[in-house]
Amino acid sequence: MLLAARCFNLTSILTARNDDVASELLCVLAVMCIWNGVKMLWIGPLTLTLLI
Repeated sequence: MLLAARCFNLTSILTARNDDVASELLCVLAVMCIWNGVKMLWIGPLTLTLLI
């Protein structure tokens, strides 16, 4: 779940850069980071539950 925080932090940086540059590539990268962050938030507790 700590990796999810990293993804969301990178998303905030990319969206701040996107306001200045308005590049579609940065939008795509931001959406991918959000998707990966949500996946990590979902899979973290699931894996922990399966380990116990």
